[in-house]
Amino acid sequence: MAATMVNIADLLPSVLIHVPTCARPVAIHHIRLAAAEFLSGTTIWRETFTQTIEAATFVLDVPENTRAVQVHRVTYAGFDLEKARAAHIPAGEVPASPPSHFYQAEVGKLSVYPFTECDLDITVSLTVPKAGAWAQELPDAVISDYGDVIADGAAGKLMLLPGTDYANPAMAAHLIAQFEAKIGELSARGATGIARAPLRVKPSWL
Repeated sequence: MAATMVNIADLLPSVLIHVPTCARPVAIHHIRLAAAEFLSGTTIWRETFTQTIEAATFVLDVPENTRAVQVHRVTYAGFDLEKARAAHIPAGEVPASPPSHFYQAEVGKLSVYPFTECDLDITVSLTVPKAGAWAQELPDAVISDYGDVIADGAAGKLMLLPGTDYANPAMAAHLIAQFEAKIGELSARGATGIARAPLRVKPSWL
């Protein structure tokens, strides 16, 4: 099930309390930057979707204005594919049979081995692009649980901007340290995101 999305502008009050004279577009831009860093570092925003594949290597069909950080799980006909390294996949023509392994050689793309045209259920962690005015939303669960963390990260970076009346390097260092510490904490404990994947089952044809 897709996450319920809310506008990142909902975090503006939590940012502007630190930098009250900051222009709204500048604040939103830094919220987006902080969100991208937080989501990339923690991989807590996860979505599962079904994709029909027509080639052994294909572009992941992730929601608009998002970027896939990591592929966590791929299933075919109810069985989990094994994660592999590209170097471990046999060279040459890909056999035409149900896939048993997957690997990610390029950002935003996925490869399977062997290959046959089929539907796959794919679980990925997502982030928002750092650039682009259209990335305006975040999952409600992320805002509810970690909105203050993202807001502090954004405010900290804003306080480093020279020539502003809200520049405050000391407070910036404090807020950024808290922001980075939370990313490290969630990453270290292996945050599992919105939905926890079931235990892996090896395909019966292996």
